[in-house]
Amino acid sequence: GLAASLLSREAVSRFTAYVPQFPYLFHMSIRENILGGAVPIEQTTTDILRAARLADAASFIESREDGYSSILLENGRNLSHGQKQRIALARAFLSDKSVLILDESTSALDEVSKDRILDTLRREAKKGKIIFLISHKERLNASCSFILRLDENGRLFRLP
Repeated sequence: GLAASLLSREAVSRFTAYVPQFPYLFHMSIRENILGGAVPIEQTTTDILRAARLADAASFIESREDGYSSILLENGRNLSHGQKQRIALARAFLSDKSVLILDESTSALDEVSKDRILDTLRREAKKGKIIFLISHKERLNASCSFILRLDENGRLFRLP
């Protein structure tokens, strides 16, 4: 193994996608927000639609008058918190990084959406992706292969 401290931020970002509890969205179209602005290769419309479906975002996006071309206000002020989270998850799924870090990124979603996204995460894990699901919800933790707990000294412990 290699100590994580030896990796540069750029190296880590090449294989890691991070979705925070409060994602930031840009004053541009939903499509451009899913693309994230830093996609190294041309993504097709099919790829974007697939990512939105995986994030359970397609139905609310497609119900908007301009669909994926809908312009978002700064930080997605014209979306609910759950809709913002789903667009951020779609961005992570589109990136196809080998490691996903999801930090309370489903906290504003209803149970049906959470279940759909958990199903997606299970399928992605079976394909070899490493998924860190950070959550205080026992229900979400129960779907994990194993649970790590961070103590007050910053040490990680694997729970039985």
